[in-house]
Amino acid sequence: MEKSIKKVRTFCLGDEELYQLGCQTVELMTTDSTEFASFGIDQTAKVSLQDLAEHFRSRPYDEISMLAQKLATQTKDEKADNLQLDLVKLETKIRTVFGRKNPFYEMFDISSVSTLTPDEIVKKVEVIQLVVNGTFSSVFTNIISSTEMEKMVLKASELRTAILNQEFASRERVLNTFTRTEMANELYREVAKIRYIGKQMWAYSNYAKSRMYFMPQFKTKTSQASEDNVLIEDTVDNQDDTTS
Repeated sequence: MEKSIKKVRTFCLGDEELYQLGCQTVELMTTDSTEFASFGIDQTAKVSLQDLAEHFRSRPYDEISMLAQKLATQTKDEKADNLQLDLVKLETKIRTVFGRKNPFYEMFDISSVSTLTPDEIVKKVEVIQLVVNGTFSSVFTNIISSTEMEKMVLKASELRTAILNQEFASRERVLNTFTRTEMANELYREVAKIRYIGKQMWAYSNYAKSRMYFMPQFKTKTSQASEDNVLIEDTVDNQDDTTS
């Protein structure tokens, strides 16, 4: 059985904290550009880190994705409820005309409409359309008109679209979460690498400057995720590991 792979954060900083840490690191690289040059860290590296930080700043926000998903779900539910009400009314009319044990009533099989999912409601309308337009169409003329049937079919089509939109919004949110996490991990790795070099290059000559490059303290990810068959990628145990 394949393990599920989930992209997880390898640090415990907030998004804004990470962005500010990236900006501060760029400033330090500018101030100590001469010292960094001796370690092969030039202007290109500084611009690259700055671009990473700004790219992360424009990341897809979960609040926006969550709102889009909620609105799509609300639209789907409202359309499903509206169409469900139409089916209840139709069921009542058919039962009044034929009674519950009549074969024509059983052909529609909509007595349990309250338990149907949105997808099942769409399918139910499609079946009803086939019945109404089929061999016994004349039997249902006084129960549901062609205009009423067309309106119901249109509502079913709109519900189908709403279902797809809700599914898309849900999947897009998952993708945005993955993308945002990937961007955060990449920015963190680069910041940690630069700060490790900065810390080391001043360690024996200017301790105060060396301390300016220290990374914020954080707790490493536990092994709980691996116990749940989730692979943790790129876990950073401490800032010294970032040079590999």
